[in-house]
Amino acid sequence: MSGNEPADLNQSSTVRQSSDAADLDGLKDDVSQLTDAAVERGHSLLRSATEQATGFLDGRKNDAANSVAEAAKMLRTSAQQAFGDRSAINAAVNTALGRVERFADTLRDRSAAEIVHDVEAALRRRPTTVAVITIALGFLGARFVRASAEGLRNQRARDYPSPHGPATGRVHEPGVPTATPPIAGH
Repeated sequence: MSGNEPADLNQSSTVRQSSDAADLDGLKDDVSQLTDAAVERGHSLLRSATEQATGFLDGRKNDAANSVAEAAKMLRTSAQQAFGDRSAINAAVNTALGRVERFADTLRDRSAAEIVHDVEAALRRRPTTVAVITIALGFLGARFVRASAEGLRNQRARDYPSPHGPATGRVHEPGVPTATPPIAGH
């Protein structure tokens, strides 16, 4: 062994460390480029989805506006036929239907993004109202689900009757003997 071996080991170690550092820097650059590309692709997909959704909503919004305006016209005609010369009632109906028609015009004139922004702003201004409405809708939704489930249970009971009668026990049919005799006089 010569006296240069420790110096050679130090040089080899230094070269390996600089090579490892260069590899690590290269890997960091590759990961950074992949991340940038993925982020840009995500933004591009989001923009595309937003444009498609906005186009769809704009089309549906116009359909809704036309339906609301048509309903207002029909209601106005019906009110005039039903109430005839009663000017106070016709005035109230016309005022209400005028508001409905203005709402339809607003739907037509504004973009879906503007409408969504206005709704969000209104919801932020009245968080208590939003909470109350949300609770009420949740309550109504639960009632609906419960009633639907009851209806399904009743339908299933009619479609597939139990050979033993309802779940509360056997049904007594006249003329069919039961385990306990009927009470005398009844």
